[in-house]
Amino acid sequence: MNRKYVIIPFLFFAFLIGTYLASTVESVENVKEVFNVYDLKANCNIKEITESKDSYDIKVYYPETKYSDLNTKIKKNIDEVINYFVNEIDGIEKVENVKYKLEIRFDSYEYESYISFVFEIFEDYGGAHPITNIWTISYDTKSNQIIKIDNLIEKNENILNFLSEYSFENLRENKDIQENYIEEMLISGTKPLKENFKYFAFAKDGFKVFFPRYSVAPYSSGSFIVNIPYDKLKGMI
Repeated sequence: MNRKYVIIPFLFFAFLIGTYLASTVESVENVKEVFNVYDLKANCNIKEITESKDSYDIKVYYPETKYSDLNTKIKKNIDEVINYFVNEIDGIEKVENVKYKLEIRFDSYEYESYISFVFEIFEDYGGAHPITNIWTISYDTKSNQIIKIDNLIEKNENILNFLSEYSFENLRENKDIQENYIEEMLISGTKPLKENFKYFAFAKDGFKVFFPRYSVAPYSSGSFIVNIPYDKLKGMI
């Protein structure tokens, strides 16, 4: 048999393998770009949970860090969301050719010894629009402690009042808020209550407070982020 006819199929096979590997690496790199984990102190891996049934699809991404307490808390919350979604689907009447969906994705931030993860949760039960929620978790890598709003209040009892005033003034100037301005919602959603300021993250450019849909404005206005420079928070964080 002529040698060149042996080499050609081999080269073609090698090309297919190389193309597959290249596309796989690219997809992983794209995921890392989306979730912003290249330089994070946590040095986290991206974990994925996918499940497809006749009535629903689940697609979840979450980080796995080198901090066991942080990993345990993240996984516990992820499992609770998934279990709640599955139980809800089991309890509703199914519609032919309709698939319900759960998607969770995250972003990551860091500042000094703090790392933060912000999770966006999308639940589609076939209604007018999907249910969207936010959940955040912050961790001090120096003290190996999960940081909650209670910890910030313990450090400075005036922080809720400051966050309330700053957020109200900031959001009142937001164009998306102004388009569908409901003063009662904005006042209620920025009152100095722990419930209103439990979603936050330590980022390089400031302390970020997250307001989910419906919290300070109608659903159509979306969710909001208030970024507070650290020089405004001296002695509070």
